[in-house]
Amino acid sequence: MHAVQILSSAIGMALAARTLGLELYGLLALFIGLTGLVGGLLYAPGDELIVTYVTRELAAGRRRAAGNTLRFAFAAAGVSRVLGFAAVTTLVLFFGQWIGVPAERQFEMFVYATVLIGGAVQNECLAVLRLANRLSFGFAASALGALALIAGLATAWWTDGGIRFVALAYAAHAVVYGTGLFLGAAIGARKARIPLSFRPFSLRIPRDIAGFHVAAFLRASVNALYLSLDVVLLAQFATTAQVGAYKAARLIVDVALRPFHSIALATQAEFSKHWYESDRTELRRLALRFTGLSFALATAGFGVLAAFHPWLVDLVLGDDFASAKSPLLVMILGSLVLAATMPLHLLPAAAGRAWPNSLSSVIALAVQIAGIFMLAPGFGAYGAAIAYVGHSIVLVALLLLFALALLYREPIGA
Repeated sequence: MHAVQILSSAIGMALAARTLGLELYGLLALFIGLTGLVGGLLYAPGDELIVTYVTRELAAGRRRAAGNTLRFAFAAAGVSRVLGFAAVTTLVLFFGQWIGVPAERQFEMFVYATVLIGGAVQNECLAVLRLANRLSFGFAASALGALALIAGLATAWWTDGGIRFVALAYAAHAVVYGTGLFLGAAIGARKARIPLSFRPFSLRIPRDIAGFHVAAFLRASVNALYLSLDVVLLAQFATTAQVGAYKAARLIVDVALRPFHSIALATQAEFSKHWYESDRTELRRLALRFTGLSFALATAGFGVLAAFHPWLVDLVLGDDFASAKSPLLVMILGSLVLAATMPLHLLPAAAGRAWPNSLSSVIALAVQIAGIFMLAPGFGAYGAAIAYVGHSIVLVALLLLFALALLYREPIGA
């Protein structure tokens, strides 16, 4: 599934870059950043809630409680995404010129923002498919979504449809992928006897789950800032071409990080099982095994990316994006640090503790924002790339402290 997404992202990046050129690609980067920022700040994620607490309730035989938790997760995510779309459109209508969205491009901005609605409960559906061991449905949805994206962007390239057709292609991808995941989750949950149903429509959840969800909401908001605020801030200090160069480099490292996210997500459910079974020995063994795997893969993969990054930029993006090479080389260092330790990042959440991730994310984001304000006015995309590395190092250092404390904490009553 992730291989399909990585391939489609790479092809989509190449098609969009060659269709738009550096300047318009910078404007598309602003569309992506603004939608991700505003929509992400309002997003109430339910995937970790499902993986951690639905696993707990089903293991204890509390199917009604598991059903309530699932309904709450899906309802909160869906409503928050609709609110996010409304907030983006309102912000662009009244403050678009100030943010950097020209009046003649507002329609394209609104079209792109519909990805929030099309992908309203994607993460929650994937969490259900993991619990049901039916990721093959996720693969099918990813393949269909990839075909929709590539077909739409190829049409935009061949017909010279410009940024409007590119925005429509991304919106179509979100609808196809999101619908496929929802249908897959419904079928997978039925086969695995996971109580994914909206009847009776009860959203009552225990206080500990509510507290976890509040912490997860804060962390998702901070994560949205991390994923999108850099582009929006850079657009205030640098030219559109610099924004396009930075976003192109950021997309390449984000695509390279995706396999490590999949390793971490697959490990998270196992972490939860061993934590609630009080099996610390197996928990530590699992953490060591998968962190070692991530470290080896990250060293090899990002080493190859660093060695061949000039050729990769020319091949994927074209000669117009030569200015993305220097920021990309800097960002590879930060991505290597993130990738090598990725499985341990989700250990606190797997143990029902969302605040360590939230606190670490807030501190690391503050470092990145300060770095952009200090470096972007003078160094443009290169300065923003240095700020990205600072965020990565601070985040990993803090999360490792929390993870190690949990790994060597003995069970209560042991």
